[in-house]
Amino acid sequence: MDRYQNVVRFGLFGHSHDETISIIKSISGNQENIGINFISGSLTSYTDRNPSFTVIDIDEEFMVPINYKTYYYSIEKANLEGKITWEILHDFTNFYGLKDLRPDELAGLS
Repeated sequence: MDRYQNVVRFGLFGHSHDETISIIKSISGNQENIGINFISGSLTSYTDRNPSFTVIDIDEEFMVPINYKTYYYSIEKANLEGKITWEILHDFTNFYGLKDLRPDELAGLS
């Protein structure tokens, strides 16, 4: 990724039924945080997981993610009420008090 970090802005993967964020580090000696991989949840339920989807806000000029919002619905609640109600699970920058989703900012969460 060192060579292509100005072209590949972030990685987006899915269908893991869990949300995961990984920070990509430079392979040079300085171990600089140079990228982000997002693995989002799934619309299909799985054992003890509710369906979810993620909306990523992108900075149009720099083509980098600036926020990450995940929505879900409770299968148990939907069965009781007879309808699906999507609710926000988290608005990443607000929930974690982040300025943005730069690799250095996200690395501070761990």
